[in-house]
Amino acid sequence: MSLEGQAGDGQRYPSVEPSDLLDPPATADGKASGFAQKLGIAALLAVVLLVGAAFATTVTAASVSYFTLAGSTAQSTLIFGMPPWPAPANPGPTIGAAGLWLDAEAPLVKHDHVQLEVFVDGSAVPVPANLGIDPQTGRFAEIHTHSSDGELHVEATTEGTHHTLGQLFQIWHVALSADRIGGLETDSAHSLRIFVNGDQIKGDPSDIELRGDETIVLVYGPIDSTVGVPKTDLLV
Repeated sequence: MSLEGQAGDGQRYPSVEPSDLLDPPATADGKASGFAQKLGIAALLAVVLLVGAAFATTVTAASVSYFTLAGSTAQSTLIFGMPPWPAPANPGPTIGAAGLWLDAEAPLVKHDHVQLEVFVDGSAVPVPANLGIDPQTGRFAEIHTHSSDGELHVEATTEGTHHTLGQLFQIWHVALSADRIGGLETDSAHSLRIFVNGDQIKGDPSDIELRGDETIVLVYGPIDSTVGVPKTDLLV
């Protein structure tokens, strides 16, 4: 397809093929004119930018998405991605926003152990070590882990302090509600089941209170799937 028109002074300008933008016309000595070279380079750059934008869109769509915590003044986020979910590289903002820093100067009035196990499609998902521990300062959150076996340390320096599973997942930066865990949502074929000491319970798992020597199991998968659920691990 050629482009042809008429100038304001009545003179017609020659037709231009779109391919001429990529293959600029040569001058009498066989070399492309400077303007044509620049025009060709600009066209090539435009093509590269368009391809790059399309690639970036694809990468963004396939990558983990995030959701800013409601009511948080810190730039902390929840992950709506697929497992496994690593420990956050910088947990400080989330712990601080939630008011969950442990007062290192005060004596502990509570130090409970809770076992958390997560299964997705029949496979165990590790609860990472060092959740709730700031690697830069060494400060501990009131809920934290030291190992990757699912043992939660729940501590407090104030009498009557209560903690929930939702607070742990906030520290972990993983989304948790009655109909999702991370990027896994419930639907007509998949469910998120909750067990405490072997007994299935209903409701929002983020509301479960963390009590000493209890085992909490979250099971995501096909509705008709079965997973052996321990009653308690009798942590010491």
